Amino acid sequence: MEIIYLFLVLLIILSLCLICIFLFSLILVIFDIIWFFKTKVPFGRSNIKLVKEFLDRLDLENKIFINLGSGDGSIVFEATKRGAKGIGYEINPFLYYLSLIKGKILGYKNYYFYKQDFRKANIQDADYIYLYLTPKVLNEISEFIFNNCKNDCKIITFDFRFYNKEPIEIFKSRIFVYEK
Repeated sequence: MEIIYLFLVLLIILSLCLICIFLFSLILVIFDIIWFFKTKVPFGRSNIKLVKEFLDRLDLENKIFINLGSGDGSIVFEATKRGAKGIGYEINPFLYYLSLIKGKILGYKNYYFYKQDFRKANIQDADYIYLYLTPKVLNEISEFIFNNCKNDCKIITFDFRFYNKEPIEIFKSRIFVYEK
């Protein structure tokens, strides 16, 4: 009889945990929808395997790598693993704090995150700028990026291209590299 009660208690605990996970996920989805309508940029992760392969080809040692719309910080952290000073700009407070927590827990070094609109980012010293944005937003900020970065800066876009610029390199049909 005690085994049945123990089983029922465990079943109730498991059910409550699943309900909490469901509610948390629902809140995150609603939050992402609200932020999409506010910023026009949904959270989407770059194909991390492909990005790692691409970053391995770059000389990032002692370079400044900026990710505009850095999401959960994964790309910034990958750049810091390769010796770069990684900087992320993220306006979504949930993703901004997630990046900070992730960086502390996983012990990453030489990274900085700013909770601000990337349209106001300081990109003048960037050696590399990484963007994974919708085509509309990407092209809205094209002038800002190319007018405010230094002359030898490489601008890297994932999946989408600038309408008015020709890439100097295309990596595996998904990563586009531009140079000012």
